[in-house]
This record gives sequence, structure tokens and C-alpha cells, in this order.
Amino acid sequence: MLVFSCQTEVNLGSKGPRLSFQNHFAVEAYSKIGITIPAGISLSEPVPEYSEWAEPDPDPDAVVEEISDWSMVPLLLNEFSTDPTTVKIQPSDSENVKALVVTSDSYEDLHFTLDGRPNNYRLSGPVLFIESGNISFLGNSVNDFTFHNLGPFDSKLVFIVARNATA
Repeated sequence: MLVFSCQTEVNLGSKGPRLSFQNHFAVEAYSKIGITIPAGISLSEPVPEYSEWAEPDPDPDAVVEEISDWSMVPLLLNEFSTDPTTVKIQPSDSENVKALVVTSDSYEDLHFTLDGRPNNYRLSGPVLFIESGNISFLGNSVNDFTFHNLGPFDSKLVFIVARNATA
């Protein structure tokens, strides 16, 4: 039997509120997964049809149109230099997961989907879910994270998954 320990502190400046908490609970198994999500774009590969840029029109009465056809935007998912990266973190339903931690060396431009569902999330900071009730916010399963790195630099991610051994 293993013990998962978590201690977190939130401090909003010297005069702001401070909150700290600890949680300890038994787990039967864990996995630590480190993976590099390759850069999704290359700054060294220009898009020829967009090689000349014009200054914005300073006319205050100019009509600004909302983009309705995203196929005209120069940087699209199908133009990325790499395919999405899928990370298989555990093989069962989320009720068997006791803790999930996700960290990265960079939180710029990382987006993910979970288990093929249509929702797209941005990884904008470290993630910590503890106990199955909180993990269930992610859905019935938390098996496959599929990442798109929309930035020009690789990102190194670390996952820690604590679970029941039957999972």
C-alpha cells in the first residue's frame, strides 16, 4: 500500500488571503509518465502566400469583418508540422483514479482533448485532481490525453496517476 501526499498553498500577496491544505490517502498503484510534445509549428517554414504583411488601416471608420471562414487563416491544424500526441495514462474508468497531476515546462500553446471527446481544453498551468469525485469532472474515463502543441517549441509534460490496482 502506498500513501499519496499532497500539500498545496495559495498566497495572494503579503496582504491577500492565504490558503493551505493537505491531503493523504492510500493508493495501490501509480504511474509516472514523462513525454515531450513536439512543437506544432516551425518558425523557419514561411507560408509563401503570406510572406508580405501590410500595416493595419488607420482609418477609424474602416469596417472590421469577423472571420467566418477559418480556412483563410494562414495557420491551421492541418498545417502543423507535427501530428497530435496521444498519452495513454491509465486503462480504466475514472472512478478507479485517486489522483491525477499534470505539469509542463511550458504552458504556452498546449491544447488537449480527453478520450476522443469533442471538448478542447487549454493546459494553462499545473493540474491537480485528487479523489475520484473531483476526477469525475473530467468525465467517465481519463485514459487518453491527445495534445496539440500550437507553439514553436517542444513542451515536456509529466503525468502522475495514482489509482486502485484493479484499474
